[in-house]
Amino acid sequence: MTPVDALFIATSAVCVTGLSVIDVSKETGVVSQLVLLSLIQIGGLGIMTGMMFMSLVVSRRVGIKGRIFFLGGFGVDGIQGAVKLFFTVIKFTFGLEAIGALIFIAGFLLDGESLGRAAYLAIFHSISSFCNAGFSPCPGGLQGYATTLIVPGAAMALIILGGIGFPVFAVELSHFAAARCPARQRGKKPPPRTKYRQYPQHQGNPFKFVICHSLPSHHTKP
Repeated sequence: MTPVDALFIATSAVCVTGLSVIDVSKETGVVSQLVLLSLIQIGGLGIMTGMMFMSLVVSRRVGIKGRIFFLGGFGVDGIQGAVKLFFTVIKFTFGLEAIGALIFIAGFLLDGESLGRAAYLAIFHSISSFCNAGFSPCPGGLQGYATTLIVPGAAMALIILGGIGFPVFAVELSHFAAARCPARQRGKKPPPRTKYRQYPQHQGNPFKFVICHSLPSHHTKP
């Protein structure tokens, strides 16, 4: 692999485009694949989340400008709750990826892979699918699992969940909590929640909007 090819693959991984000029399964080793996986994860989390992480690691504090940019990227007004939201995004991302990895492990084990190999492939494909990166350490990608159910099903589910994104889920959870809070805590002051920007009324429910427009349409053009 030439330096130009390496630069292209690294750029593609960070931008989660899935474009590749080499066969990742044949021309990269485990170390290179782990570096590739790290870049995919960074690209999937986003530049503002990465900047928040670096700020917390280096200085253990985040400036006002960094908080505004980070919260603005998630549709949140103000500067309060940036660090809390950051850890919520991390838990949301890693939690779904961990669940997906467990499902992938079952699929790879049923296909005859060893436990160690199955775990490695499961973690790689879970992160790659959730971040919609398209890279795979398997020869031919997941084409060999085209006739199975678990592996392609887990990949499709993670791609959809990752594509919907955290802000849409956060809005839905906020609405759900607001609907349940009065009934469960009558007479009590409700706990503070992150205030996301409200969608205009004509746009309706953002979760339903995304789901409906993600499904194939039954209408065909004449």
